[in-house]
Amino acid sequence: MPRRQFSLFVVLCLAVVAHGQTTNTIDTARQLASSANDSATTLEEREDALRKLQQSAQLFIGAGEKIEAARVLNRVGRLQLILAAPSDAISAHNQALSLLKSAPDVEVEVDNLNGLATASLSNADTSAVEPLLNRSKMLSEQSHYTRGQAEALLTLSILQNRDNHVVALKTALESLALWTTVGDK
Repeated sequence: MPRRQFSLFVVLCLAVVAHGQTTNTIDTARQLASSANDSATTLEEREDALRKLQQSAQLFIGAGEKIEAARVLNRVGRLQLILAAPSDAISAHNQALSLLKSAPDVEVEVDNLNGLATASLSNADTSAVEPLLNRSKMLSEQSHYTRGQAEALLTLSILQNRDNHVVALKTALESLALWTTVGDK
């Protein structure tokens, strides 16, 4: 076999091996994410789910699967909020939003904006919450992502309830109307 053909053969073999490793990494990341119990009720189960999700996100990032990583980081952020770690939740959602800058996905962005807004409600300064929710609502309306819009309105009602119960109630009812259109109550 001439030297040039041999070199080409070696490069192709390495590419096949690398592709196999990437495929295995993605499969492992998917398995970890699917085995994580977002509905866990005990501290131990929640910490186990968080660990699996964090590992999954890192594997997706390593494999260049930014949208999948952002989707998993949304779950990480929501679980961290349940575990009373709002600053960690904020970091997870910000990391996801950063990943989405080079690999946009409107629904995943909306979900992370909503998660970031919810986590930011625990801060003393909530001035960032409303702009996050406004962007989420705008993207949701443009893309007809009803669940995202309903969640943004529900979180907005929580923010509004601090200052104006009547406005908050109207916003919550608007959210409820959207949730019922998608069969969620």
